[in-house]
Amino acid sequence: MDDVQFIARNTELRASATQINPPNDGLARISHKEAYPSNEYVYTSYLGQGVDVYVLDSGINTQHSDFDNRAEIYNFVKTEPDTDLYGHGTHVSGIIGGRTYGVAKKCNIKGVKILDRVGAGDAYVAIEAIHWVIQKASETGNPSIINLSLEGETNKGLNDAIQLAYANGIAVIGAAGNSHRDACGYSPASSPYAFAVGSINRSNQIDAESNYGQCVRLFAPGDRIISTGNIGANSQLSYTGTSQAAPHVAGIAAIYLSQIDSLSPKNIYDLLVSKATPGIISGSTYGSPNLVAYSL
Repeated sequence: MDDVQFIARNTELRASATQINPPNDGLARISHKEAYPSNEYVYTSYLGQGVDVYVLDSGINTQHSDFDNRAEIYNFVKTEPDTDLYGHGTHVSGIIGGRTYGVAKKCNIKGVKILDRVGAGDAYVAIEAIHWVIQKASETGNPSIINLSLEGETNKGLNDAIQLAYANGIAVIGAAGNSHRDACGYSPASSPYAFAVGSINRSNQIDAESNYGQCVRLFAPGDRIISTGNIGANSQLSYTGTSQAAPHVAGIAAIYLSQIDSLSPKNIYDLLVSKATPGIISGSTYGSPNLVAYSL
């Protein structure tokens, strides 16, 4: 034992990198603990590799250069072509996994089109799509996540489908909604098996339109978020809302799964909450947890 200098628990070392002035400044917010960070995204080598993120939305512009050929589209709106005519789904997908705009820059993005050219859709189509995702994830065997950047009145059928996805090992990240009301009155946020995300602005206040309350797990950036656009290979759009907050968290979940692919939805939800930054939301939280998503 003379050569033993000390005994300590072994830990893994990971390379880190920094993206300076990312066009999506929400990336800076989620990768820093301080209230007003510099505009840089700090990340590790875990960037969602091997993880499939199913974005149930208006589709995706698969030709956008920011997706690096990692994007696919599956169309449940049979009256429309296999593309994103509204732009919302492409924007959300870029936040999750765009090379420039995204959190998990190497995940696979599956744009599941359930909303039409004006951003409207039916709950039964969303339910059908969730069942399809469950089957698809079972076939591929890849760790999978669902992002639901949408809202509607509480719907038992949709909440039941979310519970089924959860039971099949798929974390469901959902928007809290943009009605400035109790999120428990809306789906997907009212499902205890979804991870509902509210939106904060650049002053670390809850956005004026964001839903709130006990059904919201935490908050993420959602104010004037710039991300991928649906027209052409290099277009961009700016949106505000909980639809933009949720994909930041879906991207973080993809990072977790690329590091440990056996994580259950409960494991992911617990990690998101335990790693979140507490106490930096200013003003009233309306009974919501004072937690902001953190990616490292």
